Amino acid sequence: MNETELEEIGLQWFSENGWQAVHGPDIAPDSDTPQRSSYNQVLHEQPLCEAIQRINPHLKREEVDEAIHKLRTITHPILVKRNKLFHQILLDGVTVTLVVKVHLRNAVREAPASRARNKSILQLE
Repeated sequence: MNETELEEIGLQWFSENGWQAVHGPDIAPDSDTPQRSSYNQVLHEQPLCEAIQRINPHLKREEVDEAIHKLRTITHPILVKRNKLFHQILLDGVTVTLVVKVHLRNAVREAPASRARNKSILQLE
């Protein structure tokens, strides 16, 4: 089996599972319908943001932004390990911190750290 045959099998599998493939140059930064601002931008953040919000409709925009930030800033000197960490987040979810605001007589302040909560999001089903 060569690379082209493997790619065709993969594309067929994705298609059978509801995914739609697009031709790379059609969504490139210099195309008429770009999905990223540069070739260095690995994540297609707008569709990712929409998917997170669709899967987790209860989340606030700040929580979604934090999840995307954590995906964008995975660091490891070895590319394969970074990819494994990214994959693990997709399987297990990513934890975001929620800051609870306390209202006191017309004043709003952030709750102390002991009142902050963590929430795991972005799990695939």
